[in-house]
Amino acid sequence: MPISKWHLKAVIQKTISWLPYSQSVNFFFQKYVTKGVQLSDDYFTDRLQHAAHHINGYEKYTNWRRVINCRIP
Repeated sequence: MPISKWHLKAVIQKTISWLPYSQSVNFFFQKYVTKGVQLSDDYFTDRLQHAAHHINGYEKYTNWRRVINCRIP
């Protein structure tokens, strides 16, 4: 059974966390390997809306009351 992408990422992140200067190593991988350091405002807004959608869905099916307003214009 092949390892899923997120499992592989979790293993790599855990391994990096054990290394000396782990924050610098992680930044290097994000900048040069995954290219995930620079995020545009549009991408950030999209991810924020996606999270708000999940929180609102969770609220709909549970008795959890809203602590913060997650509506994104």
